[in-house]
Amino acid sequence: MQSFYLIVTFIKGAAVFIALHRYEEAFTDAVRAHQADPKYYKALVRQAVALQELGNFPEAMHAANAALELMPDSADLITLRKSIEDDIELENRLPRGII
Repeated sequence: MQSFYLIVTFIKGAAVFIALHRYEEAFTDAVRAHQADPKYYKALVRQAVALQELGNFPEAMHAANAALELMPDSADLITLRKSIEDDIELENRLPRGII
């Protein structure tokens, strides 16, 4: 039971940090939640969102795809992955240093 509370604490912390635009801290909490329970898909979602906001699109895509393996029918995850794909496409079209 203690592990459950630890996971919830980290996952809620990650959500708060995302809302505050503190993405590095959000990522750290999401990683901690994932370490506590690798099957908890929300930890991967929070990682993906934080990484996307930090501009680390390949790692964001990796986290989103891992979450989709756990929740393949999630419309929100499919939308998140599409958003990351769009960011990757945009980054690839712009001259280096723009994003």
